[in-house]
Amino acid sequence: MLEDDESIVKLVTLALGKAGLEVRAASRLEELETQLAPGAPDLFILDVNLPDGSGFEACRRLRALPATAHVPIIFLTRRDEVENRLRAFKLGAQDYIIKPFSVEELVARVQAHLMIKIQRDVKETQLAELALRARVQTDLMDMVIHDIRTPISTVKLSLAMMAEQGTIDPDQHKQLVAMAEQATDAALLMLNDLIDLRVGRVNTELAGFALERPLRRAAALLTPTAAKRGIAITVETSPEHARVESDEKMILRVILNLVGNA
Repeated sequence: MLEDDESIVKLVTLALGKAGLEVRAASRLEELETQLAPGAPDLFILDVNLPDGSGFEACRRLRALPATAHVPIIFLTRRDEVENRLRAFKLGAQDYIIKPFSVEELVARVQAHLMIKIQRDVKETQLAELALRARVQTDLMDMVIHDIRTPISTVKLSLAMMAEQGTIDPDQHKQLVAMAEQATDAALLMLNDLIDLRVGRVNTELAGFALERPLRRAAALLTPTAAKRGIAITVETSPEHARVESDEKMILRVILNLVGNA
């Protein structure tokens, strides 16, 4: 509250206090920023005439600050000229009450504007959450589309190796088929995830598992591509990191991303 009449400050503080509201008051325009230091209030009550300025200037400053740009402002003043009311509303005020005033009406108007603010804040929070969810969904879909190339490449390379080597012994054949099967399973999982993401479902399965398992699966998927480049992949895990609590499919995808892009 920005008001230089101490009796009005006491009256408003008492009335709003009975309604369960806390009032912080200042009497000069220069004290406005100091009053904002603990955090922006949920509503401002401004007098027009102040010892070192006007409530109109206070309103202009508040609307220029990001933290108070949308906080409700009520003018409480003896200035009842129409031009002053219009000026207040043009500067962004929500209400204009003339002194002398009804305490009950002031409390009712304050509560009404606070309720509108609460509803707007809830709506803004919901919109922000929807935007964040949409961004996460898009990022995950991009990641799945990128990652699915790894298992497909593994299957392709396994088939190419079979074709190039011609007759192979049973052990080699078994190894290549196993790599192709693992790659196919991984690709199917990613396709299922992609379908879920397109309809807005983000499924996570948190559980404890040995970190070595997704590491070895990633190594198996990446080995054919790495071998073609003359790179050997080995897996080593330390005892203190042997088990983790997370989504194993997501961890596998992260490992594939990190190693595949290295």
